[in-house]
Amino acid sequence: MGQLLYLKACYEIYKAGASIQGTVNQSEWYSLVGQKLGHKVNSLMDLDAAALADSGLLHRRGGLDTGLNRLHARLTDLGIKFCEEIQTYHLETREQVEG
Repeated sequence: MGQLLYLKACYEIYKAGASIQGTVNQSEWYSLVGQKLGHKVNSLMDLDAAALADSGLLHRRGGLDTGLNRLHARLTDLGIKFCEEIQTYHLETREQVEG
């Protein structure tokens, strides 16, 4: 569950667009994600981010995020597509229940 919430936080940051200026170190990144998650437990975020990177949904971190990682909030193209599909599925199932 934590990995999905971490992925959702990254997707929200990605959708917000230009909310990240310049390079972002790990502490600043976890602060951004932690605000979305409602907690700032870095060790949990480390575990979730590593698992998501192993799955190909997030780019691996370097010392500082590159422009690509910043622009896409560390999401890979697969990660972005996965989040879009989840959002579409959620909207479709809600319409079926309400309709």
